[in-house]
Amino acid sequence: MYAFLKMHPNIRTNQIDLDFANGFRNYLMSDKPDGRKGMTEVSACGIIKKLRKIMNYAIQKDLHTKNAFKEVKLSYDSPEKKNFPFDEIPKLFELGGLNHSEKKHLRIFQFMMLTGAAYKDCQDLTSKHLQASSEGVVLTYRRNKTQHISEQYLTLQAQTILSLIQEEYDSNLVPKAANQYFNRLLKIIQLKNGITHELNTHLARGIYRQLLNEAQINMPLTIDRLMGWSSKGKIDNKYMKVSKSNLIDAKNKLELLLNSIIN
Repeated sequence: MYAFLKMHPNIRTNQIDLDFANGFRNYLMSDKPDGRKGMTEVSACGIIKKLRKIMNYAIQKDLHTKNAFKEVKLSYDSPEKKNFPFDEIPKLFELGGLNHSEKKHLRIFQFMMLTGAAYKDCQDLTSKHLQASSEGVVLTYRRNKTQHISEQYLTLQAQTILSLIQEEYDSNLVPKAANQYFNRLLKIIQLKNGITHELNTHLARGIYRQLLNEAQINMPLTIDRLMGWSSKGKIDNKYMKVSKSNLIDAKNKLELLLNSIIN
């Protein structure tokens, strides 16, 4: 909104009308001169929804009489996402033709892909989120987006990648990486490794969910715990909780699957 208002420097709250609201919607969804892609309709809808609340407050304060953002038409339905080609997952572990920076960022992507950690969550992880136990290494953190807890035992593959990362970097669990630059490198890696599906940081979490499905990890409450989703509203959540043995069983199944697809 701040950037959009630079094109409307003199507008006041009581002058916001449908033309302004629709103009902002179009601005959100259009590509920017610096090469950034416009938002999807669903993402734009989330921002318009927040502005409706702000304008409702303005009306309560007698700063406006009508909420123009309520008249902006957008869909809440996300388009169905294509799964990453399962037979191309081994290509995500090929480092041979990559330079140092590409290897570094691909390893971060691999760790995200094997833990389901979203980009921002992964960037914020520190050693305090890891705890060693007799059964293995437990990763526990609150998601930035929802504050729901994600908890899991790290697979041997995830531990190996983390060790390789930490041999060179020792600040957070993974080195800081600007998302825009990270995504540019992922596109280069995609081309070098002959991957047909477009790579971006957001995709890593989706691949993790695919891996859980392929590993036959089917218990809904366990999946919620691994992904950091809420189980609120599920009847099972009233009668049972995810146990340590559930998480260990999930780790063992995922390790078995990864052993079969990663050389």
